[in-house]
Amino acid sequence: MAENDSKKCPLCGGNTTGEEAFCRDCQEIARNSYSEGFLIQEDAEDIPQQEDIISFPGEVEDEPISSDEQSPIVSKDNKKGKTFFIVGFILVLLVGGAGGYYYLKAKNAKEAEARYWNQCIEENTPQGYSKYLLQYPDGRFGEEARSNIVELREEEQKEWEKLRRTNDVDALFSFLTDHPETPYVREIRHTIDSLSWLKTVSDNTADSYLAYLENVKIGRFAGEYQAKAQERYDYLSQLRPVEGEELTQVKKGIVDFFKSLSSRDEKGLAKKMVSALAKFYDAQNQSSKNIIESAKSEFKKNKIRSISYIPVTDSIEAIVDNKGIYFITLPVKEESTFVDRKKKKETSEYILNLEMDNNKRLQTVYKK
Repeated sequence: MAENDSKKCPLCGGNTTGEEAFCRDCQEIARNSYSEGFLIQEDAEDIPQQEDIISFPGEVEDEPISSDEQSPIVSKDNKKGKTFFIVGFILVLLVGGAGGYYYLKAKNAKEAEARYWNQCIEENTPQGYSKYLLQYPDGRFGEEARSNIVELREEEQKEWEKLRRTNDVDALFSFLTDHPETPYVREIRHTIDSLSWLKTVSDNTADSYLAYLENVKIGRFAGEYQAKAQERYDYLSQLRPVEGEELTQVKKGIVDFFKSLSSRDEKGLAKKMVSALAKFYDAQNQSSKNIIESAKSEFKKNKIRSISYIPVTDSIEAIVDNKGIYFITLPVKEESTFVDRKKKKETSEYILNLEMDNNKRLQTVYKK
């Protein structure tokens, strides 16, 4: 190969051939990765001694070599030895650094897993342990996490079985607070909603329906009865209190009704009520005739001489809707005397709910 085609090796200064970036000596070093013991030998050991030089036929062994001839050889060997040392040292650093990096990485991963596990222990919920298993599917605490999940779910099931038939809404909310992601959440929210709705209907006021709607809005109730609550609220919220002359007429109609009832006056009773009361105490669809006949039968059965109904109109509460239907809450005193005069008179007092149509005739009478 022509001399001008050769290049210098950037590591040792030796000649390279063709397109090679390094001389073959340096390539061999990189491939074999000399051991640390070899790389740190003294430069003097890398330089062949005089007695180690092999003579070839035709050469004079004892002929001294001039210093000018020795210099280039020593300089080149020294340079190669230093290069070997540098390359080896760099390889040692790289191997040591990589090992240290992976060691620290593994150590940090273990510490992170331990911290995560401690948080799960502190939380002590099935959800927390499940998240751990997702984060560390082959984690050190996997078996313990699975065991804890099973144990907590069994405890939760037993607690819910005791609570399932309760009517205590607060107790149900407390259970949800303690077990926010319980598998029974849908059933519990349905139960809470149903119990709350029954209480709302029992109160049957605009405020009670509004409270139900507000609880649905903030997510406290499931809202299965939201449409009905809105309908009732829209209706009841437009009710107005009965006052003045209008209230006087309402009171008069009530007093006349109970006076006829006390005297068992069927005709007088019929004038103050619709053709049949939708509800009269516990009975339904009661005409004036049915009411009087039932009263007579009760009198005979219980040997009652008379019953007086005295409405306490001073404590009356009355409202009216936009169709002219009156809703009345009224305390009533009831006094019973008996055929046997030795038997004491009985007195009782209770609250009645009444409804009157727009002609101020009673259409329902029942105990609250």
